[in-house]
Amino acid sequence: MKHMPQELRKQTLALVNASKPAAESSQVEALIAAWLASLDDEDLAGTSPDSLAPVLWDGFFQAARRTSQGCQIAQLRYSDGRGGMATALLILNDDMPYLVDSIVMALRKQRVGVTGVMNSVLAVRRDASGNAVAVGEAGSPLESFVLCLLAEDLPADELAALVARLQMVARDAAVVRRWAIGQIDDIE
Repeated sequence: MKHMPQELRKQTLALVNASKPAAESSQVEALIAAWLASLDDEDLAGTSPDSLAPVLWDGFFQAARRTSQGCQIAQLRYSDGRGGMATALLILNDDMPYLVDSIVMALRKQRVGVTGVMNSVLAVRRDASGNAVAVGEAGSPLESFVLCLLAEDLPADELAALVARLQMVARDAAVVRRWAIGQIDDIE
């Protein structure tokens, strides 16, 4: 069955809310709702709420607490819609130019098949422990949430190599950004 983007957003959010544990954070739900709402309609084409909802809950549950200033990658599995499982990655990083392009190039360089890359930039205020306390608040730092739905379930060693490459790409993008705004003088 083909879903219209608004219907897909609504159904996915309903599935997320129905499957979450009762005591879980409302900030996870707020992150997911804001992320879904800000996606372009084309980004959602071909995705199934049944496959997307568990990935979003698990990934954003991890992203609700930022464990470091650098790139944070949640490694997930999802139903590929063909009766099997595949790997998904939710990449949380400070927003910066060319981040998504760099991620896509890293995926290609590793020869990883991808069924979808969805990115949304959200304003997120966090407390001193890294916990999200407000989403969409004006003046809050911008964070990029990139969901990569891979075409297959990667073996552990290939997944580890991919995550290492993605973390390197994010570090490189941060260096270029600091250089571009004059925080460092030379890039070696």
